[in-house]
This record gives sequence, structure tokens and C-alpha cells, in this order.
Amino acid sequence: MPLRPLTFLAAWALLALPVGAAPPVAEKPRVWTPTATGKGNTGTLIQKSPDNSTIVIKMPDGREVTVKTSSLIEADRNYVAKWQGPAVESKGIVRGRKGNALAQAQGGKSRVMKDLLSVLSDYGKPEEDTKPHPDALIYRGPAWTRNGGQISIPYLMPRTKALALLVDRPGLASPRPALAPGFPPGMLIYEYDIKSGVYNRMFVVVDQADQVVALQAKAETRNDPTVPGPDWKPAVMPMNSTSDFIEPRTGGAAAHVLDLRRGEKRIVIDLKTSNRETLLFLPEPMIKLCLFHLEQDLRK
Repeated sequence: MPLRPLTFLAAWALLALPVGAAPPVAEKPRVWTPTATGKGNTGTLIQKSPDNSTIVIKMPDGREVTVKTSSLIEADRNYVAKWQGPAVESKGIVRGRKGNALAQAQGGKSRVMKDLLSVLSDYGKPEEDTKPHPDALIYRGPAWTRNGGQISIPYLMPRTKALALLVDRPGLASPRPALAPGFPPGMLIYEYDIKSGVYNRMFVVVDQADQVVALQAKAETRNDPTVPGPDWKPAVMPMNSTSDFIEPRTGGAAAHVLDLRRGEKRIVIDLKTSNRETLLFLPEPMIKLCLFHLEQDLRK
């Protein structure tokens, strides 16, 4: 593997963080394998060029070396393409002002909140928990592409990093305020086109720090014949008026929940109508926060 010492200036730049920024999380070392030799070298990726043509790897002895990405095997090149830089440790969810969101209990939105409260009440307790919870997942499974590999999206992952894992070319999207009644105030939504089975739309819900707090996949014209499966539990929605909790939509839907809290600290909510399927992926911290805000909002 061709090695070249990192310049002093580049090394200094890697250490520079904006004032007040959270410290980077330690990147895990991995084996990097040149195509020419097939002999792997263990090291930690710490930097890549804007065009992905070169990377900087920190070796176990502390040396920082530059490697041409084209010299590596395909698995390594794919890893580099999806890598978004050193992870930044989250300080927790960043909400908006409470006064803006609690007005959502008016009119038909209160019916959506009562349905959401009924669905979530079996899977958590109301708690104003704003901590990071790095062990809680939002999603684990195939990427939302035609030939998606297995990925994991933890709670509060930066949106840009999550997008790089979820889809190949997400396209441009502008954030809009989340109209999801009962969710924490100040959340934003990004909407994207996808092609994953019957699903054609993806909704990424983020907080004020652009950290992912929930995901939703939607099939707008068809059902998913594989959902719900035998492990899904029917859920009762007393108002029977909701077919989408993120982009509130009326019209009764059959609701089921897949409980993955024991191993992954998350649930999946399926809302099915005759020609529409919506899967909402919620981590445990968001379940507790939603129940907390639902409790507050429905008192209004």
C-alpha cells in the first residue's frame, strides 16, 4: 500500500473544531485492503478528499498516511463513498419553543393526537428525556434503494450521514416545519423520492440541530403485501381518523406495531389503507417524548 506522510497543515486542520462544537466520536479502525496485494492493513479513516480520490488513514502506531482510493478493493471504496467525516457526539435532541407546538391540539389535530397516544401508550411512558441515547436505533435493515445493503440509523444521527446510508442520490430537498401533532415542537421534515419495493416516498424528521429523530417510508398507491407479518401486534386507534402521523392525513387505517425495543430500542408503526402503506420508524426516546408532549397538548 503506497504511503505518504500527512502534511503538518492538513494534520492541524483535522484537529480544528468550531468553538462550542461537540467533540468527535472515536472512529472504529477497520482493515483496508489494496487490490494489488490483497494484504490488509488495519487503520482508522480520518479524512478524505472532496472527490473521494484519496483518504487519510491513521495507523495503530500513530502514523497518518495518504492512500489512493482507486488502489483499494470495492468494499473499501464503497465505505469511503458513504463516509461523511468524523462523527460528532450529540448533546441530545434540540427542540423548538414549546409555545409554538402546543396549539396543535385544536380541531382535527386533537383526533390525530388521540390516535397516536393510543398506539404509543403500550410502548413507553411520558418522559421529557432529551439525552442523546446513542444505543437507540431508528432503523436497521436494507438501504432504501433497489439493491440496498444492510444499514443502521441510530437516534440523532446527522441527516447528511443518514442520507448517505439510506439512498444513493437523495436529490435536493428543503426542510419544512413538521405538522405532526404530538411530536416535540420545532421538528422539521425533509421529503425525498425513493424506489424501494412498493415504497416511493421517504420522510426524514430532524430536530433543530439537523439530527434524525424519525423516519417514514410511504407507498402512495399500493399496499405492501409483506406487512404486517406475524410478529406485528394490532393497535387500536379510538378516533380511527389517521392514516399518517407525520403528514397528518384523515381516513381510517388498520394500525399494527412491530416491537423491537428489546434489542434495538425502537418500534415500527404500520398504517394500511386499501391503496396506501405508511411505515413510521420511532426510537424509544421519541416514544417517551411524544407521550410527554401528547399528555401536555391534550390538556389544552
